[in-house]
Amino acid sequence: MRTNFDNLELKTDQSYWYGDRPFTGTAVFERDDGTLESEVEYREGVQEGAFRDWDENGFLITEGVIRNGVNHGDQKTWYSNGSLKSIESYQFGIKTSHREWSEGGELVRDDKLEETELLRSFRAADASKSSG
Repeated sequence: MRTNFDNLELKTDQSYWYGDRPFTGTAVFERDDGTLESEVEYREGVQEGAFRDWDENGFLITEGVIRNGVNHGDQKTWYSNGSLKSIESYQFGIKTSHREWSEGGELVRDDKLEETELLRSFRAADASKSSG
């Protein structure tokens, strides 16, 4: 199902509903002129899946993945000329790396999070949930 975000209702448990049930599908945001600004996928009322943002000229400027309501995986952004601006990697909502390029394509930033106990515990819990 695809609907405008304005058709969803935010419940007290922070889930989004469409009518009498948790929303599963894609919610879109449109500008006043009707052009697409962004879209976000939901599963059972929670952000889950891809999200994308476009600039006012229709160029894709951001793309990423949300898992269980938080960023998980790579999030990419582009300059309006179409060149890659940055890639941020997330695990369970924690940013683990950030690479950024100039409009000319020169790498200007390359940060990586040191391994943490919190990330190890999230990975272990996720692995046991997936195998069980």
